[in-house]
Amino acid sequence: MTEATHCIINGHLVSVFEMGIPYNNRAFRYGDAVFESIRSFNGRLLFLKDHMERLKLGMAAMRMLLPAEFNSENINNLIALLLAQNQHRNHARVRLTVFRNEGGGYTPQTNTISFLIESQPLINFYELNTKGLWLDIFTDLKKSITKFSAFKSANALLYTQAGLSA
Repeated sequence: MTEATHCIINGHLVSVFEMGIPYNNRAFRYGDAVFESIRSFNGRLLFLKDHMERLKLGMAAMRMLLPAEFNSENINNLIALLLAQNQHRNHARVRLTVFRNEGGGYTPQTNTISFLIESQPLINFYELNTKGLWLDIFTDLKKSITKFSAFKSANALLYTQAGLSA
């Protein structure tokens, strides 16, 4: 499998080796971001319109401005460009992250956004697990029920801690 060499930031293809996080990036500082994970199977993005709808609902809940060019068609084209550049033509996991632009402390100075698209190769299969699966319940923390609960945010502390307990 080929590891990613490029990502897309605000519509521009850039090397992952040149990517840096500005010190005042709101996603890094405050978790001020939402994202979607999209599966590419045989070169086709699965459920892209559904992912875009949930992402847009999350952006609206977080009071982020939605640029006109941030639509399924443009995002599909950018992802296709990225998958070709990274040689992830068959199966990949694509992450589309939207974050509020820099400025302000806890209270943002702007509601304009930036976005990052990245891809990772996946093994070529959807297969049934015939051995079964051991499950457990993580009880150290509880997931809050809020208007943000339906969205994937940059704050994954609950899932990180659950993974560490597994």
